[in-house]
Amino acid sequence: MITWLTSPSPSLAATLTAWSEATLIVATLVVVAGLAVEYLKTPYPKKVRPVLPLLLIGGVTLQLVTLAGAIWFSVTLQKLTIAQEHQEQRTELNAIRQMALASLETTKLRNALGSATAAQQALQDENLDLKQSLGEANAEVATLEDKAGIVDAHTEQRRLKVADRLALVAALLPFAKQKVQIFSIAGDVEGEKYRDDFVRVFERAGWDHDGQNGVVQAAFDVDPVGLTIILHQVDAGHGHTNPAINALIATLKRLDLFQGGGVFISDQVPDGTVKVAIGKKGPEVASRAGPTKASLIGSLGAYR
Repeated sequence: MITWLTSPSPSLAATLTAWSEATLIVATLVVVAGLAVEYLKTPYPKKVRPVLPLLLIGGVTLQLVTLAGAIWFSVTLQKLTIAQEHQEQRTELNAIRQMALASLETTKLRNALGSATAAQQALQDENLDLKQSLGEANAEVATLEDKAGIVDAHTEQRRLKVADRLALVAALLPFAKQKVQIFSIAGDVEGEKYRDDFVRVFERAGWDHDGQNGVVQAAFDVDPVGLTIILHQVDAGHGHTNPAINALIATLKRLDLFQGGGVFISDQVPDGTVKVAIGKKGPEVASRAGPTKASLIGSLGAYR
């Protein structure tokens, strides 16, 4: 009860204010009536006489109480009204503030959208430039790959395959002690490694290259191409080549190991000896004339 009197709702405060004002009017009428009766000296029964002062006192008391109540509830109602107005104002301000924030966010979003659109356009332009650059790079890569393919073809290390080594050893093994000399071009590292593959084949077949005396790096007037066999001129001219040399030539042809080279004859080659010259790969000397028989034989003659 104390709570709804001290902190009434706006509707209750308005109702209590109205009742207090009505009660105040009634109390005032009671006081006025009592004073009028007392003033006019109107005769009234003796039993009623003691009641009149009490009625007057009660009316004044009620008047004071209702007046205080009317003032209290009126002030309370005013406070509640002001508080409600403040609440409404705060609500309205919050709504305006939210609208302003929403408008600001919308502006920011529009600006961000504009920036994103500009960035997207820039990315599209950059992507177009990258595609063009990629196309140019692909063209350059294709050109470099073509060049690399040519270079690889020129620089790839030649090696005897395992099957080729086994075939050569099997063909030459029955002719052990056959004398052989193996040459490579001086300064040609690739040719030297390829030459050493043949050296190992001859050693396994038991052919005699006289140690390091038969494994030589030579300078040629014109570098030989592929693999070249040089035979004694008299033997070749009279058909006196031995079975060992025939087996070597036949096996090299069958395995396709001449690779631009061939068989030559020279009177400077010792009788019964075969010289094997490892030349450059064909593509590296394509623009140069191949070795003539005279120049090749002349270059090898000093290494008998």
